[in-house]
Amino acid sequence: MGRFRQHSRKAPMKETTGTQLKIKDGNQDYNPSQRTTHIKAPHYQEWLNSGVAPALIALNVESLSGNTPYEYLFYSDDIPRLNTGRLTSEYLHKYLHLDNGGYWVSGVDPLTGEERLWGQFKADTPRVIVEVKGDKGFGDEIVTKEKIIKYEAPPKVPTEAMFLRVTYAIGLKIFRKAGLGKEYAEYAYSQYKQSSQSVNNLDRIKLIDFMNTEDKGFWPLVIDLNLPICITEGAKKAGALLTLGIAAISIPGVWNGCPTEKDKFGYKIGLPRLIPQLALFATIDREINICFDEDRKTKNPYHRQKSHRTTRGFIWQSRLSS
Repeated sequence: MGRFRQHSRKAPMKETTGTQLKIKDGNQDYNPSQRTTHIKAPHYQEWLNSGVAPALIALNVESLSGNTPYEYLFYSDDIPRLNTGRLTSEYLHKYLHLDNGGYWVSGVDPLTGEERLWGQFKADTPRVIVEVKGDKGFGDEIVTKEKIIKYEAPPKVPTEAMFLRVTYAIGLKIFRKAGLGKEYAEYAYSQYKQSSQSVNNLDRIKLIDFMNTEDKGFWPLVIDLNLPICITEGAKKAGALLTLGIAAISIPGVWNGCPTEKDKFGYKIGLPRLIPQLALFATIDREINICFDEDRKTKNPYHRQKSHRTTRGFIWQSRLSS
């Protein structure tokens, strides 16, 4: 059996020590005393600089060090191990850079709101691979190029879309943009009343504080109420869009939302299909925006295929669902 990660995000705790460095976010000043203890200052600052709300950072990002990155990444049963359960020397050498730490970002199951094991790890010292192109047996010129692997995903498991955790306050902002602010406000208040009834009077929190807690029902509501969504590449971009009031979903690479199945030898078989998580949103009359990075090579048809293939996947899936 693969190692199951016993992991739960603790309620934000405040640090009482540390250098008081000012961190900017919009019109407000933040310092490490307001930063949760599971996120290091550079990682927190990186997300703030991308325009992500502090509450979203606290819910979705965690700094890792020591052996912890290995525990988060290597949970597949198909990863080669020794009889003792230890990773093979090849894997240990390949991922040696994990020892220097970094941060982990993951999301939830859009149907249940519960945490997913799959996520991405951004190493503080990323590994570099060398890509070799050319020389296909026809005397082509060999071209080598170094490529930095910014984000590591769990090996030997299917790639997933990422649905970041959202607070009730940000959920309200998103539903207001969709014209359903009143309905969501009533839903949030009912959740607040339920939570208040289950605790003692002394433990009850104010409604304004409750709105800054996680809403596990957010993504199921987005599915059920046919809210507009935005597909983007990268968790930070999704976090920034959520902060602005847009229900954004992150995919780890422009081709990974609608991949083509491959056989065990790596040859493509069949047609591109939406991954199951995105297929949940392929419903009639839903507005879907695909927002990938700007590509200056727009005259090359190959580069336009990135968004076209995902678009066709949603159209095809919505027809199947109708």
